[in-house]
Amino acid sequence: MNLVLITPNINAATESFIQEHISNLNPIKVITGGYLPCNDAKGRYINSSSVNFFFKTISFFFRDRKKVFFYLSISWFLLKNYPRKNVVILIEYGTVAHSFANLLEKLKMDYYVHFHGYDASVFDFANYNFYEHVIKSAKGVFAVSNEMRTDLLQIGFSPKQIYLNPYGPRKIFKECVPEYNSKLIFSMGRFVEKKAPYNIVLSFAEVLKSVPEAKLIMAGEGPLLDLCVRLSKSLGIQESISFVGSVTSMDTIRFFNICHIFVQHSVVAHNGDKEGLPLAILEAQLASIPVIATAHSGIPDLIKDGINGFLIQENDIASFAKKIVFLLNNPTLAREMGACGKAIVEKSFTIDNHISKISKIIYGKK
Repeated sequence: MNLVLITPNINAATESFIQEHISNLNPIKVITGGYLPCNDAKGRYINSSSVNFFFKTISFFFRDRKKVFFYLSISWFLLKNYPRKNVVILIEYGTVAHSFANLLEKLKMDYYVHFHGYDASVFDFANYNFYEHVIKSAKGVFAVSNEMRTDLLQIGFSPKQIYLNPYGPRKIFKECVPEYNSKLIFSMGRFVEKKAPYNIVLSFAEVLKSVPEAKLIMAGEGPLLDLCVRLSKSLGIQESISFVGSVTSMDTIRFFNICHIFVQHSVVAHNGDKEGLPLAILEAQLASIPVIATAHSGIPDLIKDGINGFLIQENDIASFAKKIVFLLNNPTLAREMGACGKAIVEKSFTIDNHISKISKIIYGKK
């Protein structure tokens, strides 16, 4: 059985799970290039230049040229290269599967869909009408959290279609040794609405009233970064916060080794967008760092309140700040919670388990 993996992109720093799928599932072909992907992993068209020219010529006479070109390109490529009974397709993101579903149904090709977060929650997508063809034709779909599984059931997928398969963090964070007396708080993620980075800044302003020597490092980029920088200045706390932009894996290890607490204040965005299962929290836990986060989407699958961290209700700035202060002032408890979090991840949330379950289902491996 050959695997073709389809993904909108393969290089996003915030989507390491896709890199893990490519590296460990051994697809015979990777197709990428947005939500109507027609490129290979190197950015080249999947078909020859002469075939592309022919399809572009045909597409020119249609109103939706891009979509027509996509259908022609994918149909030709799949039928030409892979016997129908010898290929299975894994599509990253439900929104990409939406583009392929009708076509793959007509081609009678088996495919699975891996949902990741917004594709199961944003109001414009999370309804039967949008996923009608996916519901009818997908052989199975993967959910990364219990709440996502519930969301997919509400959309219209059957229980037999849904496989619960949480992510696992990369193993490189396992050897980190945090500094539980550093009073350093670390946050890492895109500066977007569902991450609510402004709530972390507001909470930190409250923390400084009790622990003035505390420091906050916020890693990541996005449309809300400038707002958070300006907010820190208006609150007069800019000297205690470092906005370090996008970080590499080695940067993350360095920050994990000097931090005391990891924080994430995810919320449901105005358009319904939610987290799937935040990889940053998994990575912090594997690094033995206690986590303070919101009781949002899949996060309660990872954090057991009072055991390996604390869960706070969304947008509760005061309670979020109080728990940070509590852990900053209790380094022994922070160490114990960090160790507990690592043990939970190593038992139930490993990348090996994640890959093994996908392989068992799509390849039929034991």
